[in-house]
Amino acid sequence: MMKRSINPKSLYYRYFPIPSTPASAIGLETPPATFKYSTWRPAPIRTPFLIFFIGLCGLLIILLSLITRSCVPHGCYIFGPHSDTAIPSATSFVYNQLPTIVSLCLSLVWALPHHDILRLEPYFQLSKPGGVTARESMAIEYPYTFALLVPLDAWRRRHWAVVLSSSVLLITNLVVVPLISGIFEEKVLEESLQGTAVRYGITNNTDTTLSTKFTYSAFDAAWMSGSLPPFTTNEYALAPIGQTHGRGRWGKELWIVNTELYEATLECEAAGRVRIGYTGDRNVGVNITSADGKEVVRFCDLDSWFDGRLKDYEMSYCDEYTEFITPWTSIAYQLRLGRYMFAWARGGGLPKGLSTSNSTRYTLPQEINAVFCNTKYWRQDVVANITMPSGHIEGTTKKGERKEIPMFGSFERSLNGTVDAPSSARFREPVKADLVGFGYKPVQPPDVDNQLKQRFGSRPDGWDTYYVRSNGSSSSVYMKNKYSLSGFSLYSEKDNKTLDKMLDKETLIETYEGALKMLFSVAVSTELVLQNDTVNIPVTRRVATRGFGVNKAWAQGTLAGLAFTMVLVAMLTVVLRRRPCNLDGEPNSIAAALRLLYHSPELCRKMENSEFHSPRKIQEVLDGGDERYKLELVPGEGPRIRVFGGDGGSTKRLLSPPEETYYPSAYNQKPWALRMVPGVSFLTCFILVTLILIATFSYARTHDGIPMPGSINSFAYKFLFSYLPLAVGMAIEPVLVTLGASHAMIAPYRALTRGRAYASRSVTIDYDKSPPHFQLIRSLRSGNYILASLTLSILLSNVLAVALVGLYYASAASVVTPYSLKVIGDFNATGNEMYYLFDKNLGGSLRQTWTTNEYYVVLPPFARGANGMQEEYPTQAIGVSVSCSHVPADRISYSCVPSGLNMSYEEPQCSTMDLGDWNHVYIHDPCGASTDHSLRYAWNNPTGDSIVRTTNCSDYFFPIWVERPMDPEPKNRTVPWVNDFRSVVMNCSAVEEVKNVTVTVKDGQILKLNPVHDYNQDQIKELYTRGTVGLSNSFTTIIEAAINNTRTNNYIAWFSYLMLSISPDLASPTLSHLPNSTFAPAAFSKVYSRLFAINLRLYDSSLISTSGTKDMGMVDRVYVSTHWFIVSIIILAWAVVTMALLYGKERGVKGQMPSKLVGVWAHLYRSNAKEECADVQGANPSERGRELRKRGNRYGYGPFEGGKHVGVYRDEGLEVGGGIEMDRWRSWTSTLDER
Repeated sequence: MMKRSINPKSLYYRYFPIPSTPASAIGLETPPATFKYSTWRPAPIRTPFLIFFIGLCGLLIILLSLITRSCVPHGCYIFGPHSDTAIPSATSFVYNQLPTIVSLCLSLVWALPHHDILRLEPYFQLSKPGGVTARESMAIEYPYTFALLVPLDAWRRRHWAVVLSSSVLLITNLVVVPLISGIFEEKVLEESLQGTAVRYGITNNTDTTLSTKFTYSAFDAAWMSGSLPPFTTNEYALAPIGQTHGRGRWGKELWIVNTELYEATLECEAAGRVRIGYTGDRNVGVNITSADGKEVVRFCDLDSWFDGRLKDYEMSYCDEYTEFITPWTSIAYQLRLGRYMFAWARGGGLPKGLSTSNSTRYTLPQEINAVFCNTKYWRQDVVANITMPSGHIEGTTKKGERKEIPMFGSFERSLNGTVDAPSSARFREPVKADLVGFGYKPVQPPDVDNQLKQRFGSRPDGWDTYYVRSNGSSSSVYMKNKYSLSGFSLYSEKDNKTLDKMLDKETLIETYEGALKMLFSVAVSTELVLQNDTVNIPVTRRVATRGFGVNKAWAQGTLAGLAFTMVLVAMLTVVLRRRPCNLDGEPNSIAAALRLLYHSPELCRKMENSEFHSPRKIQEVLDGGDERYKLELVPGEGPRIRVFGGDGGSTKRLLSPPEETYYPSAYNQKPWALRMVPGVSFLTCFILVTLILIATFSYARTHDGIPMPGSINSFAYKFLFSYLPLAVGMAIEPVLVTLGASHAMIAPYRALTRGRAYASRSVTIDYDKSPPHFQLIRSLRSGNYILASLTLSILLSNVLAVALVGLYYASAASVVTPYSLKVIGDFNATGNEMYYLFDKNLGGSLRQTWTTNEYYVVLPPFARGANGMQEEYPTQAIGVSVSCSHVPADRISYSCVPSGLNMSYEEPQCSTMDLGDWNHVYIHDPCGASTDHSLRYAWNNPTGDSIVRTTNCSDYFFPIWVERPMDPEPKNRTVPWVNDFRSVVMNCSAVEEVKNVTVTVKDGQILKLNPVHDYNQDQIKELYTRGTVGLSNSFTTIIEAAINNTRTNNYIAWFSYLMLSISPDLASPTLSHLPNSTFAPAAFSKVYSRLFAINLRLYDSSLISTSGTKDMGMVDRVYVSTHWFIVSIIILAWAVVTMALLYGKERGVKGQMPSKLVGVWAHLYRSNAKEECADVQGANPSERGRELRKRGNRYGYGPFEGGKHVGVYRDEGLEVGGGIEMDRWRSWTSTLDER
């Protein structure tokens, strides 16, 4: 009969008749086949839980695939309101925090089966049908081995379940957790929505009167680098677009709409002939003839000084005058509305040997380029891309043919510097002649003369004519009408080095056409829009939002990690399903071990005296006779260890008893995690990491970031600020887990060492039942608060790696060395720019950058540019303190023309009569001393206003407003004014203020200014370089010079207008040119202070120096995230304090550590509590533990049986090693503490 061959893999049944590896095959006694094969195992390593984990990984793969696919290409779904500046908190949580939480939860879920596999591996090995050696079972200690070394140790022992489980843990913690937290990254996203918009109409009334508003807007954009109005570019304007309903505020959006484009062009031809020669009186003359010969323009350069009067008779020959002494001359002549002649000439200069003080004949221009042009205006249907709500035009696509539209007469006249808009009736009444009310806004277009001088230089020294002073420009580029199209034509040129290109015809046309296009586009958007003429149009809204996109590389890495994890867990499921585990419940409590040893007498005999020897020695003795050990489950008794095979060594006492001393080597064999050297090392590393974080955070805060070790993509940067923090964060959690496992292991022995411990806190408690992560509630219930703190540290450490990865980030910064402030110049620019900017601020626009209403704030060289962030800087603020008071009436007198002879009033108020045609105001003793000195201001009827000074007291200046109303019933219509003079005269002084301040700024706008220290006047004087007269003094000088060098008094008119704008109480209920005297001083002081700050900001590059700086420009710096820093420090600090308590206050059990089964059983094999634990009834260790706790016995740990043995014992009725033995024990354990 053939012998049947049996496959060992098929021998796993409820009862197994023979071992899968026959004992006889290795020369051992065959174990009896009468014991039950148990299928017990903890829930986390049963097949349903493992399949659940596989399904969880699969579900994550599916969800991540769907989410990442939905995020391409338009970004991930936004939870909450969309915004282009901020991400809703719900969205930030879903894509920033939730993936990290999910990955950490996945890691914690796997900690359950992994912990059970490690702690039960000895029992799985002992449950093998053929038994195992002590080295392969009772001598392993996976739960207390550093996590990164467990797979290597298990691979060497060929313990495949441990290899697979540890691999899953490492992949989850080192791959999935870091990668899944970085899958979603913040991006600017875009989505398209369909809707309806409102388009506003543009007037077709060519008689519409335009104000000067559009010219100021164009000046700001052209010359001051300001912004254009909405729906406007340098070349065209669009019919404005708005929202249909009250949508409220919305973020940045790109609208695609059908609208209308308006633009202007020039159609030009070169001049037919240019003749240069002299007039009959030998003045320079230029005849420019059109190509068809039908139009001739004559320009003359006149000898303008002759007894101080212009030679008017020459004007009958010339259409217009100019001059060719300057390096360049710009000529623009309006032949009629819509028809112009533009010319550009290279000047001839002065004849050799002559000066401008002579009455001379001048040299001819060297070269002239001239064109004749017609203005054309067009409307075009377009599809426009417009950023809303700013109205910034991103681009247009033209549709169909453009259509010419009629010219606007008012706009055409403005090109020649003529303003049609009359003054408001509130300020002027015809019945009162030219009496103008206080606070009218000047109607003259912006003056570009100051900008021309700054860019192209001033005219030649000494050249100063009557016309130049009053009308023409005074720069090296002469133009007669600096308010006209010519004034705007050069805005794109930066200096005079390239002006010779204007002698080219095409360049000349392009230059003037560019100015025309800008002026017309601004006029359309500011003056010609009809707010009541609207039409609904469809709109495609591309909404820009801050959201999240997918990092494809990280997503693919995460999916690969999860898929590989599923494969490993599936393999582990198969491996575990085929492994027996002959236990009837949790085996790790001391009570369960005592019961097992009671039923394993052969093992106990081999363990005799084992408590006095090292685990290695015990293992060598147990394996010394080729014995094998097998875990069997005996019905009615429970598990036991059977010893079989070998040479009979199981009946001998192989371990020698201790000598008289109580210092056997076994008690110095502690697990590495509980030894003092590793403990101090861990504590030192944790403290060092904490100090490094604090140091980097402090350095970044005080030095505006940390220097970059390389570019943001360099290996050095990624290693120091990405890889290294991640490695540190990921290494901390395994260290804490190892410590947690070790301290959970010895926790019952700590209670037993103190003596008389109840079963609930010692022999029946089972900390090893759960991973160290989940010991919080159990440790709190048992009163082990240090272990509870360590458990909390383990839980928090799962967040630490993510916190450290997000701790450092790179950003650009302007880096400089400390600087000192110096005033290096005085005000010398006399232009109107500061008034235009002040008026713009009043209109609701943003205030000029780095200024407040009172101060100019010095721009720190290290300040970052506009980045949308609110930042704080230490710097200086410069302002002016203005003090004004009224000059008493008894110190003011008047002289007037002899109109009083014809007036209806009988009592004249003039103290004197002036036979000239000017009235005068006299301020007596302006300097406050009793002298004969008086300050005089001359003015003409009916009003006058100015700011005047005297050299006798230059620190004071005098704002003056004076009026002489019209006589209601004049006797002489030629001189109709009343001899009734009224005035408001103030005496003002201004003193600089300099402060050290701290400012809060966002994109250049000062949000908050906190004074730190005020400079005294001596300190302020030290700021000035030699030769400067002072900012406040020079500022008053340029204002006074500008006012007294113009016949229009526009500068004081601007003062009056701005004063009334900020203080409406200044205006009189009736028509009056005078401000309310009560409010005038305060209003004037505010206007003066604000203009001072604005002007200083305009020209600070030539006035202020931050000497001593070394500007490194915009460089990348490394910064520390404040909130992640706080999270990291809290976690690390908690861990440091916990570890200090663990290694300082409680150093562990006094004796051999129960990290291996041989170590556990060495403390228990002789215990008198074995019989009691074996006697309690119950179907599993949990039930038996409850019964044991009901008995109320107490237990201890130490020497017993007269000091012959050391271990766990029952206190009641036990003859412990009292007297000298117990004293020796306590002395010995105290010495161990010191060691």
